[in-house]
Amino acid sequence: MRLMEGLSIDQLNEIPAGFNNNMAWNFGHAVVSFQLLVNMRSGKDPKIGKEYITKYQKGSKPETFIGIEEIDFLKAEAIRLIEEVEQDWNKGEFTTYQSFTTSLGVPINTCEDAVHFAATHDIMHFGYAWAMKRLVLNKSLVAQ
Repeated sequence: MRLMEGLSIDQLNEIPAGFNNNMAWNFGHAVVSFQLLVNMRSGKDPKIGKEYITKYQKGSKPETFIGIEEIDFLKAEAIRLIEEVEQDWNKGEFTTYQSFTTSLGVPINTCEDAVHFAATHDIMHFGYAWAMKRLVLNKSLVAQ
């Protein structure tokens, strides 16, 4: 979330040359992917609306401008959803998991594997967003 601080809503929505998404989408994608990796594959309903899943799931891309209200909502949801998974984890609610192999070739066999992979996945998208931020900011500096 800090990566987005100090940027305008237009900068968060800008798709830099060579990319097919933007910083705002990458953040929403990380929030949604965590729910898909952990909750859905554990047989639990995702705790975020289907409209967000459709908008940010793997294979999607930003089709519309992502407003500040939605970004603020996703920021709040990111924290809330992690806390809810932790609470459910502590209650022992993650007993089954539908195994799969990620597109990166990583086998995910348990919910614990999914949590670990989610961190790796988030870091990968953070890296994309970091590169985008540099491009967006450098463009702004050159334009001045």
